[in-house]
Amino acid sequence: MLKIAYVTLLIAIVTSVSTGWWLSVPRRLPGLPGWRRGLLFVGLTGNTALLTGLLAVVFQVAVMSEGVNMRNYRILFPVGLASVVLGVFGKRLPRVLVVVNGLVLTFLWLQLAASSL
Repeated sequence: MLKIAYVTLLIAIVTSVSTGWWLSVPRRLPGLPGWRRGLLFVGLTGNTALLTGLLAVVFQVAVMSEGVNMRNYRILFPVGLASVVLGVFGKRLPRVLVVVNGLVLTFLWLQLAASSL
C-alpha cells in the first residue's frame, strides 16, 4: 500500500513539474520581467534535475557515470532549497508549483539521505 502511495506521489510531481514548464512559457506570463522569468526557469531546472535524479535512484536506472557518486544524496539538498527560493520569483500558479515541488523533492531527497546513513 505504501509503494502505491509513493508511486502516486511521484506521478503527481512529474505532472506538476510538467505543468510548471508549460505554464511558464513567455506567452502564458506576459507581464513577468525577463530577470524574474530567468530565475523561475532556473528553479524549474532545479526541480527537473531533482526529479530526474530521484526517479533514477528510486527505480535504479543505470544512468550514472563512473565519476558521480549518487550514494551521497545530501549534495542535492542545496539544489532543492535553491529551487524553492528561486520559485518565489515566478508569478501565479508556476510560483506555487515550483515552490511546492522544491519542498516535496527536498524532503524526498532527505529521506533517501537518512536511509543511506
